[in-house]
Amino acid sequence: VSINQSESAQITQRFYFQADRLAKKIQDHFDEQEFILEQLDRALSMSQREPMSRKAFGALAQPALSRFPMLQAIEWVPEIPLDRHAMFEALQKQWLPEFVITQRNASGTIVPALNRPIYYPVTYVEPLVGNQQALGFDLGSNATRKAALLHARRADRPIATEPVTLVQEQGAQQGILLIRRIQSGANAPGFVVTVLRVDDFIGKLLPEGGELTVSLVDVEQNTMIYGTHPTTAREQVSTHSLRFGGRQYH
Repeated sequence: VSINQSESAQITQRFYFQADRLAKKIQDHFDEQEFILEQLDRALSMSQREPMSRKAFGALAQPALSRFPMLQAIEWVPEIPLDRHAMFEALQKQWLPEFVITQRNASGTIVPALNRPIYYPVTYVEPLVGNQQALGFDLGSNATRKAALLHARRADRPIATEPVTLVQEQGAQQGILLIRRIQSGANAPGFVVTVLRVDDFIGKLLPEGGELTVSLVDVEQNTMIYGTHPTTAREQVSTHSLRFGGRQYH
């Protein structure tokens, strides 16, 4: 009995140690994304005469993507008024002839965007491979994304969206966009964005060996966006509160 109690205590201690370490790792990667957007904002705000080129944006984004391979994408999203719609599309077609500002219709199909006062199209996206569907998508055409954009426009910090289904999603993963407005310069008004597929993000941070079962819950929505609930009441549970883009997660 004594040996069994000792082994049980060691297992419990190891569990809480691993859980604490994983929660800190997830929070650190959340915080680093906010730092990435701050750095991109500074770089884009320095470009005063004309918007940063696609090639220059790719060079800026590449070090972050190499360091954090769990990121799905990094994007630049300008604010385009209706009277500049045609001119903006024509400019982008010089690089990509099929470029068009798009939205989802009622059935979920990607179609050319309807007329609206302002568009927020994904214009630069790194890496492009695997994210082609997102290119040109108007974030303002979706209520959840637009709410986060408008919040980020008013705030002096990055803002995370509610859980969303990404335009480029081919499976059933939930996504989160972290959005920061560009303060000034030729790239403003506009935003820089990091994109997460939650399963990929959490999965690449999990320790090897599969000893932990992990779930991530968006507290405001009371929605589980990764993992499952404990299957039995006897399972040990360690709950941690995390913050990302002004939202709280457990």
